[in-house]
Amino acid sequence: MVSSNDDFYRNPVIKEFYKNHVKTMLNRVNTFTKVAYKDEPASMAWQLMNEPRCGVDRSGKTLMAWINEMALFVKSVDPNHLLSTGHEGGSAAGALFWEVISEGMSNFAGPSSIILSDKSSTVNIISEQTRKMGLLGGTKGK
Repeated sequence: MVSSNDDFYRNPVIKEFYKNHVKTMLNRVNTFTKVAYKDEPASMAWQLMNEPRCGVDRSGKTLMAWINEMALFVKSVDPNHLLSTGHEGGSAAGALFWEVISEGMSNFAGPSSIILSDKSSTVNIISEQTRKMGLLGGTKGK
């Protein structure tokens, strides 16, 4: 029985429906190129979902469990493409998410946004975020 939208992340039957849908889509053969989506070189990445949220569990543990389960499933069907959570930024059960946005889009920036013009290069952004994540994880952020 489904009692709320958040059951999407917890109900085993619903999760199997999601996996079946993903498997069907990734194995679908493009009618024009005759290439399965999972093998399509024109596709860069997949998203698990657009802006996933689980309102009943503010700790993020339910959402992170779902992300981990579904990411493993998607990568088992298509190990070649990049995969994104689709998260718009913030945190979930100790994981950090941030978004890189270009100059001129600062009006869309949120608390987890990185505006490219604020840093000298992507390498600096990645280095700084890696250092910060290391500090959160109890390491020195080498």
